Amino acid sequence: LQVIFPEYLQEKFVQSALSYIMCNGEGEYACHNNQCICQCADDYPQCNCPITDIQIMENTLLVMSESWAASYKDFENSDEFKSFLKRLPSTHFLPISSVHLLWGSDWDLQARYRLLQSSLEIQQLKIQRTARKLFSLSVRCLHNPSHQMPRERKNFTN
Repeated sequence: LQVIFPEYLQEKFVQSALSYIMCNGEGEYACHNNQCICQCADDYPQCNCPITDIQIMENTLLVMSESWAASYKDFENSDEFKSFLKRLPSTHFLPISSVHLLWGSDWDLQARYRLLQSSLEIQQLKIQRTARKLFSLSVRCLHNPSHQMPRERKNFTN
C-alpha cells in the first residue's frame, strides 16, 4: 500500500500504520533517542501499560511468596525439627548459647536446614527476577505495583 501513496504521504502512512498496530489505535507511536513508545491519547492514558502481563506477574509473585512461607512450614513440620524441639527442656529456659550448641550439634537438623536454605536461595532468585520484570513492565503505568521481597526468618516458632 505504501507505494500507492505519493512520496510526501508515505512517511505519514507508515507512521499511522505503526501507531495503529503498536498502540492498538490508542495513541501515536513515536521514537525519541532510540526508544519507541506510544504517546497515549487522552482517552487512553494507560495505552503503554501491559496490565494483563502485570497482573499475571503479581499473581505469580503472590504464589512464590506463599511457596516461600510453605518452605518454612515444611521445615517446622519436619521430623528433624520436631525431634530437636522435644530435646529442649520444657521446665526451664535455656540461654541462647545452649540452644545454639544443641542446634549446631544436631547433624540431621543441620542437613535439613541446609536443604531449606538452598531451596530458599533458588526461590529468592526466581522472585527477584520476576519482581525486576514486573517493575520494568510497569514503568509506563499510572499504577505501580507494590511487592515486598520475602526475608529469611530469624527465629522459628512452634
